[in-house]
Amino acid sequence: MSADQEKEVLEPEVLPPERGPYGAGPRSGNQRRRAQHPFGPMLAGFLLDLIDLGTLGPSGLILGGLAGYWIASMYDLPFRQRMGLALAVGFYAAIPGTNFLPLATLVGAFVRFGGSSRRPRSFD
Repeated sequence: MSADQEKEVLEPEVLPPERGPYGAGPRSGNQRRRAQHPFGPMLAGFLLDLIDLGTLGPSGLILGGLAGYWIASMYDLPFRQRMGLALAVGFYAAIPGTNFLPLATLVGAFVRFGGSSRRPRSFD
């Protein structure tokens, strides 16, 4: 090379780490979202069963509906699905005879552990 020609310096482009659905990594500080994936449906079902245990009739319809809508909003479901889940949970909490049956907890467990064999992204 001659003195007139300078060497071109190539620098690698550094991109920020890709953010997955559970944060940037294991120490991202977003523990609630990471725990929501494996335990969220079961805990939601447990909450609904507690509401069902403590209510009956119209109070179960109202409290169950509010809890169902709140849980559906945590999963970012569309409005129509939120309303459908709120009605289903409200009727479940209002029906007599379901008080001591942990049906919602069992459904949540089956949804999480039997639903999909696809694993979430790794936290590397």
